[in-house]
Amino acid sequence: LSAVSRRTGLILWTPTDDLILCRAVESGLDLATVASTLLDRRFSLRDVERRWSAILYDPAVAAQVTHELSLLDAAAAAA
Repeated sequence: LSAVSRRTGLILWTPTDDLILCRAVESGLDLATVASTLLDRRFSLRDVERRWSAILYDPAVAAQVTHELSLLDAAAAAA
């Protein structure tokens, strides 16, 4: 099951979820494969399509994800 905010009803994506999604698509995997096999929590194909679209076309989401991924990269480099 995917985590859903009780307050808003929106799917909650973690920075790790976004990292997996971005890296998988950048490496050529299709969204159906990402949805069914790569994410820790189960997201529907529609959830993954919506998130990917938001990352590509919503400037606020894109900025947030870019920032979170840079923090993950920095943490990995420091480890």
